[in-house]
Amino acid sequence: MPTEPLTPQRGTQTMVLADDLPSVLASLKSGEPGDPDSMSEIARAFVEGRAEALGGLPIDAVDAVAVCPCGTPEPSGALGRRFCTCPLGAERRRAFERSITAGHAACEVPDRLASATLARCREAVRDAATAAERQMRHEATAAAERFETAIREERRPGAGLCLTGSVGTGKSFTLAALTHALRQRGVPVAWTTYASLVAAVRRHYGTPIADSVEANLQRCPVLVIDDLGDPFRTRGDVQETEDKRRILLGVIAERSARLLPTLVSANYGSLGDMAEQLDPRIADRIRESCELHTLSGPSLRRAPSI
Repeated sequence: MPTEPLTPQRGTQTMVLADDLPSVLASLKSGEPGDPDSMSEIARAFVEGRAEALGGLPIDAVDAVAVCPCGTPEPSGALGRRFCTCPLGAERRRAFERSITAGHAACEVPDRLASATLARCREAVRDAATAAERQMRHEATAAAERFETAIREERRPGAGLCLTGSVGTGKSFTLAALTHALRQRGVPVAWTTYASLVAAVRRHYGTPIADSVEANLQRCPVLVIDDLGDPFRTRGDVQETEDKRRILLGVIAERSARLLPTLVSANYGSLGDMAEQLDPRIADRIRESCELHTLSGPSLRRAPSI
């Protein structure tokens, strides 16, 4: 199907369409990994972290670049693609993460969660106001720590992680802390919200990039879906809601089938509430693929001072 030329969001490089994959794969394999002078333009763009040249490129295509420019080999980890932890490797990992959603700007950990760490999650456990809150925070933090330990020990985690509960109870903070810990070990993590995940696919409807982005979300090593919920439910916009649910269900179901972990936060009191208010199929897929924990209590957010 013919498509209109796409303009990259940043820079002047030409975006890569899914139809270009055979030639891209050939050009990736034509150069010597780690030697920028012999690499194709696409391989060099990936090494240099220029995600705008990679928009819409299926993530399987960049797996051929398996040596960091610093010379360190990058063997696959327990979840597949893994990057060197040097500054060059970190920049290439960020480019890889951006390419998963074709550079969609909303798909990144919010700045307010930049300082999240598992150690700070442990501090929140100690600071809990009641024994019940302390136990819930302990169990959720322990689950995140076990996930990070599995990656550190080169093991595939046995499940993803789903945190439900009221707003402001530390769900997103815990997932951000785990995301930062995994990235520090070279593991690519695609951070999305429910809204940004479906927007990353829908903004390219009518082009091959939409299929590539959806496939990338299904196959990336670790996917975060923060703030899972249905903002259109009260508006009764059934057609739009069903389209969003179709995209979300396709991503979660395929990741479950591939045994790839998904990390979810949702403002529902329980998975039963999610099944009733969002979609029972989505709730059931999360049940079979994620360890479940609920965080309740008053909001931990505080009003800032000027």
